[in-house]
Amino acid sequence: AHRAALSIWTREGAPKEWAMAQNNLGNALTDIGARDGDTTALGGAVAAYRAALAVRTPDLVPFDWAETQG
Repeated sequence: AHRAALSIWTREGAPKEWAMAQNNLGNALTDIGARDGDTTALGGAVAAYRAALAVRTPDLVPFDWAETQG
């Protein structure tokens, strides 16, 4: 579902929503990776979180930035 959202919300067109979807995808992949010992999922989680943090900066959206850092 998060990947589907990313096909609609683009970084250019809806950056806050795109970053939220990236963060949520990171959360889902973290859960899958931890549950299954799936390092590919964990690597995908890292990539999704990094993408979210490109938009969720401490200057622009400090709460969202902190949520992604957490």
